[in-house]
Amino acid sequence: MTPPYVIGVDLGGTHLRAALADGSGRLLAQRDERTRADLVEQLERVIGELATVQAGPRVARTVIGGAGVPDGNDSLSHAPNLTLSPGVALARLLSERVGHPVTLENDVNVAAVGELYDGVGRTHRDFVVVSVGTGIGAGVVLDGRLVRGTRGAAGEIGYLPLGADPLDPAHHTHGALEEIASGRGMARRYADLTGDEVPAVTIFERAEHGDPDAEGIIDDAARWTAGALASLVAVLDPGIAVLAGGIGSRQDFHDRVVAWLPRFGAELPIVQSHVVDGAPLRGAVRMALDFHSSVQNGAVS
Repeated sequence: MTPPYVIGVDLGGTHLRAALADGSGRLLAQRDERTRADLVEQLERVIGELATVQAGPRVARTVIGGAGVPDGNDSLSHAPNLTLSPGVALARLLSERVGHPVTLENDVNVAAVGELYDGVGRTHRDFVVVSVGTGIGAGVVLDGRLVRGTRGAAGEIGYLPLGADPLDPAHHTHGALEEIASGRGMARRYADLTGDEVPAVTIFERAEHGDPDAEGIIDDAARWTAGALASLVAVLDPGIAVLAGGIGSRQDFHDRVVAWLPRFGAELPIVQSHVVDGAPLRGAVRMALDFHSSVQNGAVS
């Protein structure tokens, strides 16, 4: 095994995945569990468990790809799907508790890095990763480089004025597109129509059994996801798009999005991720190794 050891975390609104890796990027141990309300304590425990598998105090860095926008205060903003108290300096707090540096990144950006090194980035220099799960967002890679934007919020397509009324202040927390196309939005709409509160996976199961309400909600989500992709085509001209996330990775959802896209007058190959162990986890590990290398070379702290 090759030092340094690093930990990568894929932190979503419903699931948390984490892995310990060695200096070659080989995964040595993994954890996979539902995201809990006591998020800080959960992250501390999971990172601590992985750090003691083989590496002990030799872990150089943890990178957490979270469903939000990392800000300059070591916290995540625009993270309505995570149970974080406002202003919590999550990275600094965890660094103190686990005894090594912890860095926050956007979860879809991390997935884009995973694709860049181990997925579609091997054959494409310009691509987008669109993740549809509890929330919705995009990671953008242009000319082989991750695009973060001025405030680190590039790719926050959940706020595109598509699907729901973008002028309604009620749609400003999650964003108009996310209100329609995300798993959380789909579940809310289904409950409004039927009075039955079920998760998105159940809506897909019911659609397979001919439930017209479920069928309509899924098709709406696919239609407006395709609309978001058409917008990305117009602005960025990517060579390919990767659909990811708990919903985006479903073949039935992928097929609907592919069918809708030409109706927006756009052309773009849309594939599903084939990165072993998942692009977000691989990307978080890669970022942690890159951060460590930069520190060793005196580039960052």
